[in-house]
Amino acid sequence: MKTKKVIAEIIDPGKCRYYKKGQKFVIVGHGKPQGICEGGYLTIKNSIKKFFSESNPAGVGKILIRCCTAHKAVWELHLEESSD
Repeated sequence: MKTKKVIAEIIDPGKCRYYKKGQKFVIVGHGKPQGICEGGYLTIKNSIKKFFSESNPAGVGKILIRCCTAHKAVWELHLEESSD
């Protein structure tokens, strides 16, 4: 069985003092991971769901998304799968 995980990386922190360029978060499942602020999670949540959806798989590509907060950090999301 394969385990899916989404890697969320800060490409550009913008004016956000909460994140640093290159900071990565591993997301397994649908819950908010520790270390991601509410605004950041709201920004990436729907894209994460696409990666985990069986009916609408996002594939192996990358998604770039700008944070919805005034700080405008840029996130890069991509899927990694590993065999158990």
